[in-house]
Amino acid sequence: MIQPVPGQPQVLVGVAQPMMAQPQPMMVATQPMMAPMGQPMMMTPMMAVPGPMTYQQAPMPPGGYDHTLLAPHQRLVVKQEIEIMEVLTGFETQNHYSIFTPEKQRLFMAAEQSDFCARCCLGGSRPFTIKIVDVNTKQEILTFQRDCKCYFHEIRAFSRAGALLGYVKRNFSCCERNYQVYNAAGQPMYFINGPCCSPWTFDIVNSAGQQVGSIKKKWGGVFKEVFTDADTFSVEFPPADPDCKAVILGAVFLIDFMYFEDNQKNNNNN
Repeated sequence: MIQPVPGQPQVLVGVAQPMMAQPQPMMVATQPMMAPMGQPMMMTPMMAVPGPMTYQQAPMPPGGYDHTLLAPHQRLVVKQEIEIMEVLTGFETQNHYSIFTPEKQRLFMAAEQSDFCARCCLGGSRPFTIKIVDVNTKQEILTFQRDCKCYFHEIRAFSRAGALLGYVKRNFSCCERNYQVYNAAGQPMYFINGPCCSPWTFDIVNSAGQQVGSIKKKWGGVFKEVFTDADTFSVEFPPADPDCKAVILGAVFLIDFMYFEDNQKNNNNN
């Protein structure tokens, strides 16, 4: 007779025993690797989690983000935006412009700052401040200021730092529309002449009497010309430095306000 061993299950010979389920190995998702005794444990390298994408700002051009950005451009297009509230209500609103290259690449934005009463009472003769902003950096690069004057209208150009770059002033003339371009020291640089036979053209002339540039208003279509005062101009700069180009760009806004701002009123006798 077989004696039972303490601690062991008793098995009866000749008696059917129930089948015991074989233990299955447990599947572990991640199990650390155990290194042999006396050897350092090898760590599994972890995958780096990508962080937020960063963008590098374009390097600042020589002179910074200021009016020197005008230096490489020989021609620009200044387009006034249509003000819907002005069309619907008839009240004069602040003007907004976009400045493009001839290839329709948008470079700058321009926004007028003026008083509501001045816009309603003075129309195109109102005083204003226009800020020029670079579309990429959203930084102000140039400022134009115009005071209220009866006949000898004038617009001044200031750099981002507030330094005077020059100004454009109207000259006396019985028939033609004549303006003089001055530098910051008050020295005449160029002459702008608007012939009576070409009401949409203003020639830029040097001291020798040679035409070296122009400011021209473009036809905007029947709707824009009749029902709005939103105009489009093309300016061709003379071979000049960025300071002078900035002043001539200011002449575009002065000409717009003087002769094309009040289309519905036909106020071209300013």
